Amino acid sequence: EQFIKIGILLGCIGCWIAVLFHAIKNNISKSHSYSIEKIQKLYVDRKVNIILFGDSLVQKPIEHQKFMELLYEKFPENLFTFTNSGKNGQKIKELRQRLYTDVISHRPDGVFLFWDSDVSSSENTVDHLLKESTQTKYEEDLRFVVSSLRGNISFVIVGGPILMGEGPWLQPRRFFGRSKVLTLYSNINSRVCVSENVTFLNLRKAFLDNIPKPFLLNGGFLTNDGEHGNTRGTKIIIDAVSNALSDWLRSLY
Repeated sequence: EQFIKIGILLGCIGCWIAVLFHAIKNNISKSHSYSIEKIQKLYVDRKVNIILFGDSLVQKPIEHQKFMELLYEKFPENLFTFTNSGKNGQKIKELRQRLYTDVISHRPDGVFLFWDSDVSSSENTVDHLLKESTQTKYEEDLRFVVSSLRGNISFVIVGGPILMGEGPWLQPRRFFGRSKVLTLYSNINSRVCVSENVTFLNLRKAFLDNIPKPFLLNGGFLTNDGEHGNTRGTKIIIDAVSNALSDWLRSLY
């Protein structure tokens, strides 16, 4: 009889611990998530529209590059509409030219600006990219784009560059020069975003943080062309973007 009482007591304690653990877990989960009901009240009878704006990093319809499909999987609540506005090979000056027609005129709720053609194109040599005049023009165009987006759209995310010095056109002796350029332009992106008060995703750092030796020509996150994310690389990008979108949703209420 005594063993039965002890068994019942232990069972009760176990149930109490399970209930307490579930309550704590549920509370933590809620504190780190957004309220679907509140978001739906803010956007009555419509979804939150996000435009993906950039070059082939957004557009390229190859395997593992389907950003919209992967983002929809991240937000199964059906809150978002993602619109692809990527065009292969476009640099920031060309994105500036179609900024109003392809983005602002559609009046989206948010935009993800994602490209790296300025630094990945074989046409732009290391020496050219290191020129002060080249950097000045790049920053001027980027600031115009980011400022225009920020002045017309509620939420702006800027990401890139992601490549780490790879590329079939890249000679090994120029690797470290190219790596210097990538860091330099990533810093320009960051500086512009901070001054314009928009979200910057340092995806180059995110990639480098995930490989043991950044000086290797293949970190295992890019496709054979050395410029686009493979399965692993795309996951890093999508996780960063979806986290930024979740943070923004939480900030709305």
